[in-house]
Parts: sequence; structure tokens; C-alpha cells
Amino acid sequence: MDKEILKLVGTRICALRKERGEKNVSLLNLHKIAESLEVNLVQLFAYQNEEFMVTSAESDIQDIVGMLRDANVEKIRVAKNVLKELL
Repeated sequence: MDKEILKLVGTRICALRKERGEKNVSLLNLHKIAESLEVNLVQLFAYQNEEFMVTSAESDIQDIVGMLRDANVEKIRVAKNVLKELL
């Protein structure tokens, strides 16, 4: 994760926490939560007024990302090359 982004988000969270009088949740913990939910930090904080619908394509992408997370470096490179050829 980019250190500059961590610093900016951390500063913003700190400011919001002070405004609301809330306890501090570290950015690294938020990152862990987002990873376990298989979303990025932006998605973790995105508010949707209606039910969140995941398309089948988005679901497939999440499955692929999960497989890549468990793969070794060589398999990831092979998968990247295959995708380049297909797309």
C-alpha cells in the first residue's frame, strides 16, 4: 500500500474521529477488514442507499483475485500472460 495514501487516509480518519469523539481504528486494521471482505478501502467506505448487487462478472473477478492471492509468483505471471493473450 502506498505510504502517501496511508498517511492521507490516516489523517482524514483522525480528523473525523476527533469530530465525532470516536475511538481510533488504525488504517492497517481497516485494510485487514477490507481484505477479509475482498473489497478495497474505497469500497469499504462507499455508502449505497440501496442493496448492493454483485454482477456475475464482478463475482467472477473476485473469484479470480482470490485464486491469484493463493498462487505463487510463477503462476501469477502465467495467469497474467494468459489474460494478455485473451484480452
